Amino acid sequence: MQTTENWSFMPRSLEEYDVNLVNGFTPEQTPLSRLPDEYYSPWEDLVSRLTDHLLAGRFRERVLQLPLLSIDRLTCRREYQRAYVVLTFLAHSYVWGLHQKAEDVIPECIAVPLWQVSRYLGIKPVVTNASVVLWNWEVLDTNRERMELDNLASLITFTGSPDEAWFYLVSVAIEAKGGEILRDIGKAISNVGANNMDGVTNALLSLAKSIVLITKILNRMYEKNDPYMFYWKIRQYLAGWENMKDAGLEHGVMYEGAEKVDDTYLTDGSDTESSLYKKYPGGSAAQSSVLQAIDVALGIAYYPTSASAENARPDSPQPSSRVPEVRPPQNHYLLRMRDHMPSLHKLFLEDLAGAPGIRRYVLENTRGISKPSTTEFTPQIEINENLSDGETTESAQPSKAQKIGLIKAYNNCISALKAFRSSHIFIVKKYVVEQARSGRTAGSSAVNSRDASPVGDRTRVNSPIITEKIVTVTPKAVVNGLAQAVEEGKAVVGTGGTDAIEFLSSIRNKTGTYRI
Repeated sequence: MQTTENWSFMPRSLEEYDVNLVNGFTPEQTPLSRLPDEYYSPWEDLVSRLTDHLLAGRFRERVLQLPLLSIDRLTCRREYQRAYVVLTFLAHSYVWGLHQKAEDVIPECIAVPLWQVSRYLGIKPVVTNASVVLWNWEVLDTNRERMELDNLASLITFTGSPDEAWFYLVSVAIEAKGGEILRDIGKAISNVGANNMDGVTNALLSLAKSIVLITKILNRMYEKNDPYMFYWKIRQYLAGWENMKDAGLEHGVMYEGAEKVDDTYLTDGSDTESSLYKKYPGGSAAQSSVLQAIDVALGIAYYPTSASAENARPDSPQPSSRVPEVRPPQNHYLLRMRDHMPSLHKLFLEDLAGAPGIRRYVLENTRGISKPSTTEFTPQIEINENLSDGETTESAQPSKAQKIGLIKAYNNCISALKAFRSSHIFIVKKYVVEQARSGRTAGSSAVNSRDASPVGDRTRVNSPIITEKIVTVTPKAVVNGLAQAVEEGKAVVGTGGTDAIEFLSSIRNKTGTYRI
């Protein structure tokens, strides 16, 4: 059989999910650098001088002078995406300021259009991965490889620093590899449906290489993003308004006037004392659709969560009594982060969960050489090396070598994904935890930051394992929003409002349990 790639296993076309096989969840067409209608010049002119007005201490004053503009003149999805990027940057700049106390009310001139644009895109009205990464880049030289890291620029930053731009662009380059990753996933699932074991194996081997590649990109973070600069100057602007009592937002943030134009405002899920105040997490890597797509495709910690996904496809392999389908617990935070993705991407992930399962296929088709355990929440397989080549309990084919090759290919993906998450943990520890522990001291040099990289120019599969258990959240002193010195033994809160190391470690460790 030939390897096939056919996304007909999904109920909708990739275009309907706003997904493509070139850049994945990142738009194939370069995002707008400015809204074309001059009606929106007040927004664009202010965001173009964002850093200057923050530095002058007059940004909030300038915001209050903005007119309340209608979104009715936005004509297409690209324009809505640009408006969302601009308005989230303006909103977070207003809330956090620069060396100022946090403001808990976003003025109507920003709050109302931001709320409306967010409803159109099906995403939360707060800085997200879509704000700073997916829709916030441009290509420098169109005659070169478009989406390579050294050919990209950020459209908007809060600080105007190269460190901030580099932080976003590393993620852009990773997201852009989503095209290759989705091609690999599509081939694997298509071949599952066609019962082509060699095709599934080859696709998984390619997927593992793609995951290694994005790990190499991630490990370039050290090159041009200094940890001191990131923690003390940049990171606060990415924070949302959840679990931010110590940063000055005990009740969250009010979107002034939004309740007058949208009935959903008062009922939008947000655990606050007053429905007028909203508590939303800020931007987080957990909002990356491409990373969640890898999890879903490999069967890691997810099972169908929507009506469309729960309806079994007729070509889906059915569970065998010999290989029980044990459903693992959902990670509720990761599922919640889908509400901080564009709604079409969230729908893609839900529908992908209903596609023929790669993990189940591996388990079902290696029964002749494996002994699955039913004691774990995910079935584990032990290779039976004593079984003669070609001997199976069902038929003469596929061979033992093919089955072992399939298992190894799947495990390569799991190992590569775990290594990616180990690298992510190490970065968070260096850029966030160590800075918070050290207090506000002299900044580290970019050269020292690069030298401290655990990987250099290579991807280390056996990345450092972070095992420390950090509990509770009580910052010693608020310096400016999230820029806080945190005592030893206290947790460091991520921009998503969670204990950063504990959350990432749990996800990384869970990934490792899926090796077959």
